[in-house]
Amino acid sequence: MQVLDLSREIAPEMPVYPGTPSPGCQEICTLGQEGFRENILSFSTHTGTHIDFPAHMLETGATAEQINIKKFWGKGKVVDCSEVGRKIDKKMLEQEVEKAKYEFVLLYTGWGEKWGTKAYYSDYPCLTPEAAQFLTTLGLQGVGVDTLSVDDMVSATYQVHKILLQQEIIILENLANLKGLVGKDFNLACFPLKFKKSDASPVRAAAILPRS
Repeated sequence: MQVLDLSREIAPEMPVYPGTPSPGCQEICTLGQEGFRENILSFSTHTGTHIDFPAHMLETGATAEQINIKKFWGKGKVVDCSEVGRKIDKKMLEQEVEKAKYEFVLLYTGWGEKWGTKAYYSDYPCLTPEAAQFLTTLGLQGVGVDTLSVDDMVSATYQVHKILLQQEIIILENLANLKGLVGKDFNLACFPLKFKKSDASPVRAAAILPRS
């Protein structure tokens, strides 16, 4: 069995969505004084590699503790979108993904290679609304991207988010290392924190591949 880490490291200097506070780590107990270490962590629910739950965009959408834990594990498929330009359309996905074969579809755009640079924040490839609607017909549990968001940075309606979340399809953003999964069979594990009433949560996402 091989395990591939798909998560970004959380640190104060990491990229965050514009306007979101940077994460922090404050030491409250030390080995020298208390005999053990303890820290207070502070971060947005959308820090780093994270899952958007339906409550992120929908008034009555499910929050973290309301979602069955089985939703965060399943067979994955990575679609290579690195040559398609700004828009990932329905026609392209129809050629790559079959109904009921996967629980998760992850879109490799190559944009993750810009992580840590200003370029990461704009002009990244996005699903068209029609492509997102197509994905809702496949019986998926989740859709993931190696970009900042499934919607364009200039979007004011967050249409792609809402199309997916209205069908209770969770969204993974800021994934890493997807290139190594193109053309491979794997299971995805993306278990979030079970924080009551949370609209999203950072995750330690990982792909589990069979032994070669």
